[in-house]
This record gives sequence, C-alpha cells and structure tokens, in this order.
Amino acid sequence: MKSLKYTVILVFILLGSFGTNAQLDTCKIRVSLLTCAPGTELYSTFGHTALRIYDSSFKADYVFNFGTFDFSDPDFYSKFVRGKLKYYLSVENYKDFVYQYNYEQRSIREQVLNFNCEEKNKILSALKINAEPEFKYYQYDFLFDNCTSRIRDIIFNTNKNIIVQDSLVKPNTTFRNLLHEYLDKGHQPWSKLGIDILLGSKIDKSVSLKDAMFLPDYLMKGIDTATIENNKLVKEEVQILDLKSPIVKISNYQPLFLFSFYTLIILFKEFLVHFEMTKKFKIYFSLL
Repeated sequence: MKSLKYTVILVFILLGSFGTNAQLDTCKIRVSLLTCAPGTELYSTFGHTALRIYDSSFKADYVFNFGTFDFSDPDFYSKFVRGKLKYYLSVENYKDFVYQYNYEQRSIREQVLNFNCEEKNKILSALKINAEPEFKYYQYDFLFDNCTSRIRDIIFNTNKNIIVQDSLVKPNTTFRNLLHEYLDKGHQPWSKLGIDILLGSKIDKSVSLKDAMFLPDYLMKGIDTATIENNKLVKEEVQILDLKSPIVKISNYQPLFLFSFYTLIILFKEFLVHFEMTKKFKIYFSLL
C-alpha cells in the first residue's frame, strides 16, 4: 500500500489492444498474484497485494496496483483508518515494483494462476475498465474495499466455481482479532488503540473466509488452497524476494504504561486534596 508515480500510457501498451484477438493473444499471457510482506509504517503493517501480467509475445511485464494513494494528504492516517481516503489503480514496470520492495526489505511471493484463455480475457477486461480515468479512483474502505479485496473480487468473479478451504479462519474470529494479530506483530500499540477507537464496534463482527481475504496473507493462503473443478488454482509458486523482516523500533511508552502512570498522578492529586481538606477540618474543630 505504497504511493507511487505511474504513467497512464503503460495501461494502453498492455491493454490498448484488448478485444482484438489478432493483436493480443491471452493464451500467451500469465496472470500472477503478488503478495508482499508487511513493512514498518501503519499503511504497510498488513502487507500488500498486486496483480502481475506478463505477456510472453511482447515481453511486456507489468504490475497492477490498486493501492496507490496521495501520501502527502495531511489527514492521511485518519482518512486511511476511517475509509475516507481516495485510492486508485496504477500500473508500473515489474522490475521497478520489485526494486521498491527490495529497497524496503519486504519479501514478495508470486502465485501463477491456472486460468484458461477466456478467464484471462475477463481479468484483462476488468483491469482495463478499472484503469479508465473515470473508474480508476475509488473510496477506500479499510475492511471492505481495499487494494487486496479488489483483486480478490476480480479473481473470484472470473470463475464462480472456485472453491476455497474454509478452515483457514477459526470460528468466531472477528475483524478485531485479525487486525490485532498484525498490529501486535508490527509493534504498533498506539495504532492498535487508535484503530480500536476509530473503527469501534463494527470490527467485532465475526468474519467469513471471504471477509478475511481483505488481508494479503489470507488471500494468498486462500488462493493456495483453491481449486477449480478439482484442479489447483495455483499453477506455480515463486519466492521472488525472500528477505528478513525490517527491524521495528519498539516504543518505551506503551499505552498501558502511560495511562497507568497518568491514573497514579490523578489518584495522588486526589489524595493530596483529600489530605488538605481533612487537615483543615481538624484545625477548624480544634478551635471550637
């Protein structure tokens, strides 16, 4: 979920000829799901998902990213959590994409999807429509409409017969459980507190497997177990980058510590006030 600069021309290089089979042979196109490891910033704590489209005919290799945003927005984090941030679909060269994640020390895993020519056609059509200027922007929703859920929907709408094992999500798991899992691993106690407050009780809803696949790791795991008519959806898996997780600085000022310290100060102040009042009463009664 990183802000990047792209040119619209890349979309037309790959998809401009879509719909003209003589110019674009979808059978020679490879569609892959890319899953990127979490980073150190809040927006990257949950990882990232993108689609890779490789055309062996033209040696064209691009990554379609629904996670592009304007990071310069002064209210970025507040809008990010509350679902008020505008995101858009952008396209970049595959090598540039890998370079960026290598720089950030974040691993990338690729799952080549076992779709036929007609299904690849549907995916390219969906990407072309979403790349149009009037459709590329969307109202980001942290839980229900993000860069991962958009790719999830494209994949599962391509073939309605995709079956995924539902044992990936334990019974009674909530959105809060899933979010806390990543925030704890990322040592984000203040972000955890802020998300709990801003998102409120709606994150206490129990999640289905489809709901859980708004998170990159859960989509990756779901796709890994998926089948179409007894054939595995994943044709091939490649670990593009296998890197150690970036070191996260742990704050010495945890919410529990600070709130406890603040509470002790208030109690001590109240004690002093009570002590002074008691002392005054004793002096008053001694004078009677």
